[in-house]
Amino acid sequence: MLGALGKAAKSAAQTIFQTKTKDKEDIRIAVSTYATSVNVGSYFKAVTDEEPDQWDCERWKKKRGKWQCKEWKQKTSTCVTGREGTQKYTDAAPGSGAWMDYETLSCNSATLTPLTSVQGKVISAIETLPTSGSTAGHLGIAWSWYLISPNWSSIWPEKSKPRAYDEPDSTKVAILMTDGEFNVDYMSGGDSFAHAKKFCDGMKAEDIVIYTVAFKAPEKGEEILEYCATNSTLAFKASNGQQLDDAYKKIASNISDLRIVR
Repeated sequence: MLGALGKAAKSAAQTIFQTKTKDKEDIRIAVSTYATSVNVGSYFKAVTDEEPDQWDCERWKKKRGKWQCKEWKQKTSTCVTGREGTQKYTDAAPGSGAWMDYETLSCNSATLTPLTSVQGKVISAIETLPTSGSTAGHLGIAWSWYLISPNWSSIWPEKSKPRAYDEPDSTKVAILMTDGEFNVDYMSGGDSFAHAKKFCDGMKAEDIVIYTVAFKAPEKGEEILEYCATNSTLAFKASNGQQLDDAYKKIASNISDLRIVR
C-alpha cells in the first residue's frame, strides 16, 4: 500500500510547496505517523514528563555480598498512546493533568515530522513511512491536530511553531488518510472510532479544514472518514493507486488555491 500512497503523497506535497507566496515560511507541512501507538521520538519527555527508554530491575540476586539484577524489564520507549482526564480530547499542551500516556512499547520506527517549509524533509518523512502494525486511527488524527495547534508551540522547534488559529490570511489544513482499520485503542470510554469523532469535532471547532482519503477502507472506516471531513466534497475514496493519486492531486490543487499558510 505504501508504494501507491507514498507516490501520491509526495506528489501532493510537491504541488503544495510550489504554491506562490511572499515568504517560503508561508507554506509548511507536518507529517504524523502511527500504528498501535505514535512514535514521538525525541519529544517523549516533553509530552509525558518521563525519560524515554527506561528499564527497571524485576529480579535481584545477591552474589558474593553484592546485589545484581537478574531480570530487566523495559518501562518506556518513545511510544505514546493518548491521555485521559479533562484534556483527553483537546489540543491543550502536555502538562499537569494533561501528560500523554505510554501503555505500550510497540510503535512504528518512523517518528513525527513537525511543521517545516523544507520540501526535502517532508519527502524523506513520507519515504520512510512503514506499513506494518495495527492502526490506532484516533491517535493519528489527534497528532495531526497537535502538530498544527498553537497550544503546542512550546513543544515544537522554533521554526515549527504553529501560528495562531486567528492568524490573518492563514488556513490550517489536515489530510487524514487510512485504510480504515481503527482496531487498536488504549484510551477509556469507547473505541478508536468513538475517540476519532471527538478529535475531529475539536479540530472542526477551531475551523481546521479536514480532507480525508479512505484507501481500500472497510465500510465503517469510510464512515468515520466521511464524518471527519469538513464536508462531503472533501472526503475521498480510493480502491487503487490511480484513484489514490487522483484524490491527492485534487486535494493538493484545492489547498494551493487557498494559498495556504500553516
